[in-house]
Amino acid sequence: MALSTLAKEQENFLRYAILIVDHSKEALQDLVELNLKNKHLAFDEFLNQNQHEIYHLCYDSRCCQCQNIPPRRKRIIFPSQLELLFDKYKTLPSHRGIGHNDFCCSYAKIGITSQVLDLSLARCVLVNCCLDVFWFTSLTSHSQTLEQFLNSNKHTIYHLWKNNQNCCQCKPGFIFPCNDSLITENEWKSMFSSLLSPCENDRKRMSTGSSSVCSVELHLKCSHISKAVDFLVEQRNFRFAHVAEAKIPDSDFRLFLTDIETHLLGISRVCGKETHVKNILRDLHLKPLSLNMLRKYEKLLHKNMEAINKNVNLQHRTTRQSIPRLVDKSSKIRRIEERVDALETSVAAITEEGITTPSNACSKLNIHTVMSNIPKFC
Repeated sequence: MALSTLAKEQENFLRYAILIVDHSKEALQDLVELNLKNKHLAFDEFLNQNQHEIYHLCYDSRCCQCQNIPPRRKRIIFPSQLELLFDKYKTLPSHRGIGHNDFCCSYAKIGITSQVLDLSLARCVLVNCCLDVFWFTSLTSHSQTLEQFLNSNKHTIYHLWKNNQNCCQCKPGFIFPCNDSLITENEWKSMFSSLLSPCENDRKRMSTGSSSVCSVELHLKCSHISKAVDFLVEQRNFRFAHVAEAKIPDSDFRLFLTDIETHLLGISRVCGKETHVKNILRDLHLKPLSLNMLRKYEKLLHKNMEAINKNVNLQHRTTRQSIPRLVDKSSKIRRIEERVDALETSVAAITEEGITTPSNACSKLNIHTVMSNIPKFC
């Protein structure tokens, strides 16, 4: 018997949720495991090696291991996520306790594995501590040299430097999706050198040498695996976490399914799990679904939305706590500005009085008169 429209859309949501919640998370965990395998590390050893970097993804205040003041940046992970990874009661012997946070110099939890990572935390660990795995998937798994990789991606790399400037290889209307330059001119020149004459279009642009994209031969923006990771997380954030109801129309579902499966298979190939993932995807299409499963993923949906709201509220609370200090400083500045304005008014009045007063009367304008017109500063 054919399903009703509502039942079919709920089934679409359920299959989509399984892809996002379970299989996308597993794909990113597999990439973390690939990085651990390449470096011959257990997950707890990896966390201990990268503890300081991970700590400062949450806190930007100086900790007792900092040689310099860390750069201020937007919080990427939250204390609740650090608590999944580290034991705040077990710290390095060198810990001096100068910070105000629980996880400074903490060790990874004993026996922890990458299975503890959800989709967001897995991506955070990958892009901040596992860059080598993206180079591995771009080079080693594709049997190409670094020179071949750079040459095949030089247009993208060029716009990591010249992000707001079209070049001779840009199609009409092309806008590079990057608001700031991500590499410097020196970094561009260290990767590429000018071996060819610029093309006719670039000669018209007055571009020559190694600043011309067409004349040079010889990362992450170029890595297909990095793009797959970003896509899967974006699907969770923008599709799954913000749906108003647990249902997806057929037309949207077919589009989502094709894109997600393409990226999952791309990751599975570099991790040596393509057959396994193909079987999982086939089973997902064929397996019968139950109302209990739908309720389970509805709960996960609401739990995920609650976690997002909790983190947003934490950010707002942190901002609100800093407002009184900012207001206090602003009030002091405003009072000083008011007094400076009063002083300037008094000086102008005194100057005008001195100009309009006859010379014999001017001698009576003594220091006491001047001082009485100057406002007092606290």
